[in-house]
Amino acid sequence: LHALNPALVFCSITPYGRTGPYRNYRATNMTVDAMGGRMVEHGEPGGPPVTGPGKQVYDLAGVYAALSIMIAIVNRPAVGGQAIDISAFDVLASHGNSMYRYALAGVVSSRSGHQSAIPPSGTWHCADGDLEMQAWTPNHWEGFRKLMGEPEELKDPQWSHAFYRGQHRDQLEAMVSRFMLARSKQDVAAQAQDCHVPAGPVNTL
Repeated sequence: LHALNPALVFCSITPYGRTGPYRNYRATNMTVDAMGGRMVEHGEPGGPPVTGPGKQVYDLAGVYAALSIMIAIVNRPAVGGQAIDISAFDVLASHGNSMYRYALAGVVSSRSGHQSAIPPSGTWHCADGDLEMQAWTPNHWEGFRKLMGEPEELKDPQWSHAFYRGQHRDQLEAMVSRFMLARSKQDVAAQAQDCHVPAGPVNTL
């Protein structure tokens, strides 16, 4: 095909790439999810690993493929056509949090259930149902402290560091749990938004 059209941009998506030791492996969304290191992060502590709903592995590989094709087209006047090899395994291994946590902190990922690796992010039980809240960034943390009423226990500057919060998860989560259970999910969500903290009630259909 390249001989017929040197400007051709060709892209393939395979489970483990067209070269390498796994190129002939048979795979499904779930087996790539397992080998790519993401499944180990999902599930309840002490329970089996689980995969996400749908075909997220190949959806993500498709996003990478689309971006790669666009880049190749933009660069085509300078370099001509290109053959793009998208490995769903490589996409997942480089996209997940496991590699980053290990590279930056030497932490091997484990399952934390419905809670995030960076507390107080996660799903919380309120007086009338559940609420999802994310407080990852420093600005989120400052907003979260306002939401909680600027408690004395959280004024130590070390709490602003996500790694410190992870090390003291039990203490922080006990405090947050008491706060949430005393309020409705709609009230907490509205107050969180006022404090610029991403949050929303877990709604039913």
